[in-house]
Amino acid sequence: MNKLLKTDTIKLRFVGNNIDPTKITFSELGDVLSYFEKALKNIVFSYDKSHSKEKDYYLTLSDITKESAGFVSKAFTPNHEFDHALLNLKDIIKSSNGEGLNDTAIKCLNSFSGWLRNHGCDAECYYNNVLTTEIPKETKIIKPYLIREITTLYGKVIHVGNEKSPKAEFRIENGQKLNIQLSKELAQEIAKYLYKEIALIGESHLNPKTLSIAEFELHDFIVLSKLSEIDKIKRLKSGLSDSWEDIDDPIQFLGLNE
Repeated sequence: MNKLLKTDTIKLRFVGNNIDPTKITFSELGDVLSYFEKALKNIVFSYDKSHSKEKDYYLTLSDITKESAGFVSKAFTPNHEFDHALLNLKDIIKSSNGEGLNDTAIKCLNSFSGWLRNHGCDAECYYNNVLTTEIPKETKIIKPYLIREITTLYGKVIHVGNEKSPKAEFRIENGQKLNIQLSKELAQEIAKYLYKEIALIGESHLNPKTLSIAEFELHDFIVLSKLSEIDKIKRLKSGLSDSWEDIDDPIQFLGLNE
């Protein structure tokens, strides 16, 4: 360890759902502490581009407390930068705004909150024994430049997996592949329809330059075989030109009432 680095104490405490260290596996603990450490590092790097030596920023575990689940660490930085990172984190959590953050910081913060949701708990961060930041499990950091809209997408379920952090891969109608993080309950339901077409209902985050989907937050889904004829007409209509308006009875036109 570099003795020239400044050291501070950071405590990460999980609260709620009767969580305690005995309910967290080694691999789960490794994941969540890695998300937290990488998020703090990249918050520092996002706001001060002069920091380039990532090896000079790290946390080491120094104690575990059983009050809920508390993990005390020594924080090593050149100039106590994690102090400012935690203060910035408080504002980031409050606003859900990832403006100024690099992609790694946003990804790690959202992976961290995803871990919290899977364990049904929230988190508290202490800097030198002072509570600085609370992270609710509902936290979702959004890139501000993305266009957000509630929409329904149609696609095929390609893959469902990753027990610790469930995800599903879909191929939507335009050929684009989407990887979507899910709750365990939703992942179990969607897994029943592997290689089948479903309607994905949720919030799209669009790249304003290309209008491609950068992220998709799934709220619910419908199996296409269970859609009513009217719903199928609406789906077909959305992909056709204005000439569709000239058809008086689309159901009769398509022969769906036979």
